[in-house]
Amino acid sequence: MSEHNNNREAYIIYEDILPEAIKRTAHAKQLLARGEARNINEAVKMADISRSVFYKYKDGIFPFYQQETYRVVVLSIRMDNSPGRLMAVLAVLADNHCNIHTLNQDMPLAGVAAATITMEVSESQLSLGGLLAQIQELPGIISATYIGELAGGK
Repeated sequence: MSEHNNNREAYIIYEDILPEAIKRTAHAKQLLARGEARNINEAVKMADISRSVFYKYKDGIFPFYQQETYRVVVLSIRMDNSPGRLMAVLAVLADNHCNIHTLNQDMPLAGVAAATITMEVSESQLSLGGLLAQIQELPGIISATYIGELAGGK
């Protein structure tokens, strides 16, 4: 099978019309990706397909993720240096189904702590402006600012 490249035409199709061998190959790949199978032999046995079927389809089937529904954004938060301030911000992010990638907090200076948060934001949930407004309303928050967006988000 040829390697995946941009010259191949791709289609989005529903699983229920796929041949069983392709569905089982996708399942075997998921077992490997999640670590539920230690190797290809184990994955094909668990998916009930032959190795030849797996190798025939493995480079042509990929899970579909709706990339346009998530953005990876960076926020800067400045807050007073009081216990629980950062936890309150994280609670707002969790309530809005944000997936935090990185969290960096600087040493407090003059009673002000700064944090930079990189996270996935679901566009189907609250808007980014609404999220920032919720953070701004928390006690002790000095500022909540959108810094930018990372390319290659989910």
